[in-house]
Formats: sequence, C-alpha cells, structure tokens
Amino acid sequence: MRPGSDVTSSLRIVVSGQLAQYPLGGVAWDYLQYPVGLARLGHDVYYVEDSGQWPYHPGEKGRTDDCSYNVQHLGSVLGRFGLEDRWAFRCPSNKTWYGLTEDAVGRLMVDADLVINVSGTQPSMCGSRPDSPSCWTNGITTSLIGMCTRR
Repeated sequence: MRPGSDVTSSLRIVVSGQLAQYPLGGVAWDYLQYPVGLARLGHDVYYVEDSGQWPYHPGEKGRTDDCSYNVQHLGSVLGRFGLEDRWAFRCPSNKTWYGLTEDAVGRLMVDADLVINVSGTQPSMCGSRPDSPSCWTNGITTSLIGMCTRR
C-alpha cells in the first residue's frame, strides 16, 4: 500500500504485548507502534494484555501484586492515541480485568479477524479462538509476532 492511499476494508484486530507489564518509555514505544499504526490505517483495533506475569513497578524496582500503577500507565498511554476505551489488562494477582470486561474480551477474541501476539507473551490468545485459527511466529527485528487469523 502506498502512503496516503485509502484502506478499502477494515479488519477487527487484537494486538497484545507488554505495555502494562513493563511501564517504561522504550517498552511502550515498542508495543504502541502496532495498535496505533493499524488504527491509523483505518482498522478496528483493540489492545489486550493477559500474560499471567506479575507486573513490574519501576518505583519499587521489582514485580508487584498491585496492578494499579500498571493499569493507570496503560490507560494513559493508549488514551493519548485515541484508544482509551479499546484496551483490557488482566492482573494476575487478583485475576481482575481492567478496561474492557472479561466478557467483552471473550467476544472480541471470537470476533477478531486478526490477533497479533507481539513477542509471543500471551500464549493463550490463539487458543481462545473457537475456530481453531492457524498460529505462527515470525521474527521481526528483536521481537516475535504470533498471528492468529480466521481461516
């Protein structure tokens, strides 16, 4: 596609990564480029994070069972790019979903045309698809992307 050309069809895309897991500037940029870029191309994009790993808190210089800092960071960062109501984060310590509800995430995963599992950090994302999508990983710079598509 050439710069400036119009997208003729919009896909519902779910992107996952570690924006909340590691609330640091470089990590944010690494993961933001996917949902922000795809949204700017005209796609219906959501960000979902459920790695099962306890989040890192930079102020405490370690992992924490309190996800409030991480949730605030995620909502703030995505909100700056117009995705304030298009994200979900599951805190592993209390198994609570923040942003979108657990039911909304379940529906989203079923309805998504494409799931991009950046860095392969969300191993359950492709498995949650009832249509048993094909999943694979591709090396892209220093990251891995796992993609699930409808057949």
